[in-house]
Amino acid sequence: MGINGLLPFVKKYSKECNLRIFSGQTAAIDASCWIHKALCVSIDRTGSRERLGGIFEAHLRIVKKSGLIPFVVFDGFALPEKASEHEGQQIAREKILKQAEKPDISKSEANKLQSRAASMTFEDIVVCINICLAHNVKYVVSPYETDAQIAHMLLNGHADFGITEDSDLLVYGCKKVMVKLNLSGDGEYFQLAEILGGLNLSQKQFQQMCIAAGCDYLTNVKGVGIHTAFRFVKHSTKDLLELLVKKGGSEYKNCFSKVETVFKHQTVFDLNTNSTVPLEKCEVDLSEDVQYLCGNKLADGYANDMAVGNINTKSGEKVNGYSNLVKDQATGEQSGHENSELIACTQLKGTEVLKGVILKDELANIQPGIFTCTSHCEIVINCEKYTVLWKLVPEKATSRRSVSSGSDPSVSNTLPDDYRLEDSEDLVQPIENIDHCLPFKVLGTYHTVDRQNVLERAFTYLEEHNRHVFAKIEAEPDNPYDKNAVMSSSDYEKVGYIAKELTQYVHPVLYDKSLDVSVKKIRFCTTYCMVGYYLTINISKKGLWDKQVISASKRVN
Repeated sequence: MGINGLLPFVKKYSKECNLRIFSGQTAAIDASCWIHKALCVSIDRTGSRERLGGIFEAHLRIVKKSGLIPFVVFDGFALPEKASEHEGQQIAREKILKQAEKPDISKSEANKLQSRAASMTFEDIVVCINICLAHNVKYVVSPYETDAQIAHMLLNGHADFGITEDSDLLVYGCKKVMVKLNLSGDGEYFQLAEILGGLNLSQKQFQQMCIAAGCDYLTNVKGVGIHTAFRFVKHSTKDLLELLVKKGGSEYKNCFSKVETVFKHQTVFDLNTNSTVPLEKCEVDLSEDVQYLCGNKLADGYANDMAVGNINTKSGEKVNGYSNLVKDQATGEQSGHENSELIACTQLKGTEVLKGVILKDELANIQPGIFTCTSHCEIVINCEKYTVLWKLVPEKATSRRSVSSGSDPSVSNTLPDDYRLEDSEDLVQPIENIDHCLPFKVLGTYHTVDRQNVLERAFTYLEEHNRHVFAKIEAEPDNPYDKNAVMSSSDYEKVGYIAKELTQYVHPVLYDKSLDVSVKKIRFCTTYCMVGYYLTINISKKGLWDKQVISASKRVN
């Protein structure tokens, strides 16, 4: 799940970029991240795992079309050091599944809950291995943790950088890491040297800071987050463990030392010798109990079966008959630098000229005019900002038009406004059929500790793990202050309310099946009077929102 708060803490050292800048390089891919994301989407949309393969394949295709050589890495056995973490996750899943079984929960809500409780099975791994084989893509099943395996592959030249969703690869010492990759190939790119230089820390200090902040192997001491851990490591004259022991007790020191060993000497599969080895060579042999925590070494034959996917990672039994790892080889596919779907264009927003993109195939059918855009997003390509216009409602004619070269977008958030630009008939629909999405601020999020705790967890899911967070709105007629109150919840726990002056427009669509609510943004603000987490949600309905709601949404940032 990553280091608590690390990615936001080091975000200023990241760069937004596209996979294409790494064309020709080999990317070691943490498959578990793609599988978890695919399961979440598939179960949310269909109630089943049927879309797992398609979504995994779509991510794989993006990497290949960007001109990279993918090397997919799957999780193996669970480490004993993670036992408490897995137990806690299982308890949380069971709690969520019980919620999904309640009779007053709709099918769509039950799917959303079940998607949050989804866990990866060995059968899911096999589905993805078969996709790798079909695409002639290299893969390996780790003896234990994917992160340590990728670190070893980068260290020994089997890959140039890692693709993942959390921050663990940085702690293992991976020098180049890309996170939050989307289906347009854009993501955040970190170089460990820049982080260490910016923080003025050694690799050992950085690793200790991350362990102290809280990781999968060791819960942080109460009151010690990433900022406090950094202060302890960087500025304190006292030994880090001495400071932590004062807060966490004498047993904490022993646990901390064990976790350091796991990060340094975890058992991985050596692709050169086809055997299991420690991530870093040990000067002396590890004791039996410490080796157990790092993952016991596997017999060579068994380790090879494990690496190709013959061993069930849950039962340890041999269940498949894959013969060998996919060797390094060219795939013969095009690099994908071409783009046949969208091209760039310019449009007017009032008097402001904006760069944008539109469907290439529809360009010949576009008629000049003035439109209200009911769904758009902004993207950055090669440091240039573009506006993608997805849904338009025509208003009146104009004659302005300009077209240039194109690029690939990725969908983000939506906001209505008046635009003058060309558009096709296929994009224009009757107003009553339009899905109009607007952002709404959720008020009162800082009024209770419970609400802040819910948003803190949700923020971690979004920022650290790039996982879904579900939002919902519902009437609260028993509210003692306002019988028309509309409550907003995150992951089905109350976090605040829609602004009072807007509830009259929300109430008529609350029970409309077309209504869709999603999280737009969660942020931690220190510039407001009340320091804490703030939530903005997107609410989409059929037909255009009232002008007062549109006006209010323009003030949402």
